[in-house]
Amino acid sequence: MQCILNKIKDAMNFSRLFKPCTFAVALFAQFMPVLGQATDMNVGSSLVGHYSLKGAREAAADIILQVDHHFKYAAMYGGTDAQADGAWSVTGNQVYLNADQSPPYFSEIQQIDQLDSDFTKGAQEPVLMGLVAGTPKIGMRWKDVEVDFKFSNGKIRSAKTGSSGQVFLADRQTPDWKGVEVTEIGLAFPTIELERKWFKVDGKKTKIVVAILELGKLSQAFKTAAVSVDSNKPNQLIVEDEGGIVKGTYVRTATDNQKEER
Repeated sequence: MQCILNKIKDAMNFSRLFKPCTFAVALFAQFMPVLGQATDMNVGSSLVGHYSLKGAREAAADIILQVDHHFKYAAMYGGTDAQADGAWSVTGNQVYLNADQSPPYFSEIQQIDQLDSDFTKGAQEPVLMGLVAGTPKIGMRWKDVEVDFKFSNGKIRSAKTGSSGQVFLADRQTPDWKGVEVTEIGLAFPTIELERKWFKVDGKKTKIVVAILELGKLSQAFKTAAVSVDSNKPNQLIVEDEGGIVKGTYVRTATDNQKEER
């Protein structure tokens, strides 16, 4: 898992085309309402709550253990945002966090009818069509995406996105290419072992294609993590072995339905 994450980090490139967002703020604003009373739940229900990292320098992190045995984790440290979500369970004094592992995929393409200067500047010949591969909601573009452009004459021209996440097709004017249109685009991303997927394109109108990559759960901060429960301080979770989760003591925040032991 960490190997794949390292590969995808290498493929990241921030772009002004997409607006970045901060994971943690939105995450906890969305999921705080699910915290509730734990008195009638099964094993581990007394641990339900929102835990915040205390005493760590230049790091903020939270773990939410929900009543339905799902968890949410988010952290900010060293200019990095990290998150994970999945299922939690209890064995002895250990809480195990198992992150969901749904795969990434290209969800859609957006077709734009005007060329952008990013594609035309520096081009040595006229541009027929440009493509940018990215994940807009986290402000990322992706290099090394393999793109197959299929034409109405049955031929295919292949290319890879560069460090800007972009690639463009030259408008060939030889007799066998004049007036030929793009009909389909195939997208593959070997960096994260993503196989090719084909999309229909209106080659008469489309000048730029924006290929949207949904990361699934590939962006999870960890696959599994173990957190210790201190029997003398049941309102605290202890993370001793980092493994993708920020180490330290997480203290539960009191809610209207929970009185914490101080």
